[in-house]
Parts: sequence; structure tokens; C-alpha cells
Amino acid sequence: MTSTPGTSGGRRARKKLATRRAIRRTALDLFTARGFDAVTVEQITEAADVSPMTFYRHFGTKQAVVLDIAPTGATIRALDRALTPRSEGVGEPLDIDVALDALLVDADQWLDDLARRVRLVRDSPALQDALWQRTTAWTGVLERRLPGAGLAARARARAMIGVAVEAVLAWGDRRDHPSAACLRECLARALAVIRADPAGPPAGAGTP
Repeated sequence: MTSTPGTSGGRRARKKLATRRAIRRTALDLFTARGFDAVTVEQITEAADVSPMTFYRHFGTKQAVVLDIAPTGATIRALDRALTPRSEGVGEPLDIDVALDALLVDADQWLDDLARRVRLVRDSPALQDALWQRTTAWTGVLERRLPGAGLAARARARAMIGVAVEAVLAWGDRRDHPSAACLRECLARALAVIRADPAGPPAGAGTP
């Protein structure tokens, strides 16, 4: 039986995703048991039974295993709907509640994994530095989806990313098993700080 190009491509994509998940799962197990700084890429590849080339093709760095975000298709589609302005021309303020619902639409698939990764970040200064470097890239992505443009949109995007990261870190610090409802509450409370209209201050405000 001959497979079609589409079928072959889909099989390759699934195999690639399975390999990536296996590497991450193995690495997180090692990081949790020994500490992030004590584990080498060589130890990860040996335990995952992959070559160093395969590891670097999927992640690039050891930090990326913990910090890379790979949302599911359902999450991406839901967030895209939540972040897309409802009318052409003048953008509407971002609906934080809708965005949070979109983010957590399939939380059961990644919540436990996220909790482990958050705890690793808390315990590693190297991961904390790498995390804040990545917020610049995340800010750029969010800025392009927010109403407005220029400094106002960029500042709001950076503020949103900053408080969201702090909320997730606080959620991971909970002694009890963190839940999706708890994560949503932490994010909502943090993002409420910047719910102000992104259009900027009233005309003349702050003008010398």
C-alpha cells in the first residue's frame, strides 16, 4: 500500500513531536531528581536514547527544554480568536477573561508539566536569567496583537508578559497541587493591574 505525501508528512510530524516530548520528559525527570545545573546534555541524550544532534535540533540549549512553550493547536486557535480585534480599524481592548479561557482550554494536557518547570526555574538562577531574556520575544508577539501601536502597545505588552510570568511563578510556589482554577485566579489577579484602556491617557494629560 502506497502512502500519500500528506500521510507521510503527517507521520513524520507525529514522530518528531513524540521524540521532542520524550526528550523533554526524560530531561525534566533528570532535572527534578538531580537539579538543573547538575545535569548535562550528554546525560539527557543518553537517558533518552537519542543523539546529541537530535537533542540540539529540537531544543538548541538545555534551558530551552524548560522554557520553550509549545501550545497545542486548540490553545493557539482559541488565543487567536481571543486576541483578534472584533472590528476593523479601531481595535478593542483585550478581553482578559476570554484570553485566559483560551489559554486554559486544554490545561489538563500540560498543567503538571508546567508545575515542574516552574519549580525548576525557581531553583535555578541560570533559568531565571534565561526566562527574562525570553520575555522580550514574547512581548513582540503580543504587541502585534494588541490594539494601538508604538510605545503604548509595546509598554502594555511588556507589562502583561511581566505580570503573567510572575503570576505563573507564584502559582508554582503553592504547597498544594496547583490547579487550573488556581492558575487562572493568579493570572487574572495579576493582569487586573493593567486592565486600563490601552488607548492611552486623556488628551492633554501629562503634557508640560
